Amino acid sequence: MRTFLTLLLAVSLLALPTAQAPDEKAFVDRAKNATALLYSQDTQGGLSMRCTMTVFQKFNKGYRLLTAAHCVGADDTGHEKSAKADNQSFFITFDSANVKTFHSAKAVLIGYQHRGEDFAIFEVETDQVWNMIPFGDEGKEEDGSLITVIAGSLGIGKQVLRGQISKLVLDRPLSEGDINWAGTMLLQLSGVNGGASGSGIIADAQRRIVGVLVGTIG
Repeated sequence: MRTFLTLLLAVSLLALPTAQAPDEKAFVDRAKNATALLYSQDTQGGLSMRCTMTVFQKFNKGYRLLTAAHCVGADDTGHEKSAKADNQSFFITFDSANVKTFHSAKAVLIGYQHRGEDFAIFEVETDQVWNMIPFGDEGKEEDGSLITVIAGSLGIGKQVLRGQISKLVLDRPLSEGDINWAGTMLLQLSGVNGGASGSGIIADAQRRIVGVLVGTIG
């Protein structure tokens, strides 16, 4: 009976329409095109990759991008202030295969990480038309919801990571260094390494950003 049911299921799956495949490819392509890599410039003029970021909104002069606050720097805990970007120059690139074009980026909002606000908003002025992934509502998701993350892990280019929300809201203290991650969203996601911080967590059902990747545990 088990063999019969397996065969029946296999036949049924083969009979399913494949109309969603092109739409899925379009979604992944749009997410990849909306994902950029954040670089900082040192005093010698060299560029170093810091994190990943996602275009989420257009404004009158260009676009806004989401990343993590720790990509900018560390909190000033003595004065309870967020990291400052005043003494750094930042640039972004979409890391296209043929041409690496860099755009000057300005940090306009940096969260205070010790309060769990590990996010930052950058603005880039441009006349170009860019892809965007807007913000969604994480409250519409649940444990087990599927997610997609485009991340620049290890500095080897943008990669498509697929996983799921393992716990929508962490209901107990969990410290990583001097940061308490209580209340954060936990994921089961392979391929996360240095450079992936700041990546937008895109809910597959909404196809919108419901979080920002800030670290790993375990």
